[in-house]
Amino acid sequence: MFQTEKFIATQAKAIESAQVLAQLAIENAKAIADIHYDATKDAVLATQVKAAQILAIRDVKEVLGLFTAEEAQAAVS
Repeated sequence: MFQTEKFIATQAKAIESAQVLAQLAIENAKAIADIHYDATKDAVLATQVKAAQILAIRDVKEVLGLFTAEEAQAAVS
């Protein structure tokens, strides 16, 4: 009978550990989603600003002058 009780206690600890790990995974997934949301929001805002600037320009050369090499690299990656 002692072995049964020991087995049950071990299984209870395993279930508890699994629940803790699942909760941690959920929290980490939420943190990653928040990071992606913030990055996407920033990208959309930057795109809106550039689009507004482009719409206000009448000369093609001015449009090309709006974009720096760093911005082009960020858009590609």
